[in-house]
Amino acid sequence: MKSYEESIIELALCTNSAMDYADKAKVRRHNKAMTKIFSLANELKEDIPQATAVYLKLMPHSEEKVRLIVAGLSLQTHICKEEARNTLEVISATSKDVLIVRSAKRMLDTYLE
Repeated sequence: MKSYEESIIELALCTNSAMDYADKAKVRRHNKAMTKIFSLANELKEDIPQATAVYLKLMPHSEEKVRLIVAGLSLQTHICKEEARNTLEVISATSKDVLIVRSAKRMLDTYLE
């Protein structure tokens, strides 16, 4: 069985970039991946020490999509909020993908008000 880290990475890499939203099959794949990610997050929420370890391990990941999604999950569940805020601020300042920048800023605005 895959670890939480492996599953989240694999699913996050299935999510769309800005150019993918015109393709209905890619949108369906994205939605399915996000549903599975939220399911994993709900499982992790029951074990805060494990969730903390997973989120802290994945926030510095080399892929922006992984960092974005994990930071968002972290803020939603109130686990590692400071690290998530820092991760999203870096993403919003350095990403070349407009959709990722917009998502990072929206998460910061939504969860840190």
